[in-house]
Amino acid sequence: MAQVKIFGLRQSLERDRTAISQAIHASVMKAFEYPPDKKFHRFIMLAEADFVYPADRSNRYTIIEIDPRCLVRASCGAVHEFAPAVLRGARGLSAAASGLSAAAPLAAGG
Repeated sequence: MAQVKIFGLRQSLERDRTAISQAIHASVMKAFEYPPDKKFHRFIMLAEADFVYPADRSNRYTIIEIDPRCLVRASCGAVHEFAPAVLRGARGLSAAASGLSAAAPLAAGG
């Protein structure tokens, strides 16, 4: 199962929580071939004082962590497609579209 944690400022995440979750899960299903009913997302909504991020990021800065066990079973191509797929799915979201960036993690052997 793909356990996903989403970190960000409370006011940014609350606005688009459902849409962010849908974009992430659509990407997980496509990239890792997961079924629709295997959706495990935890939103960690932080106060401004509890979320330190680089000055060149907006208050919409969001961190998405995916359970590495999911990545180990995936192909390198799937791992590298995941982050861009989330970005494509999030383009229309008010909280996620501005200032959202991603880096594809390396899988074992990738």
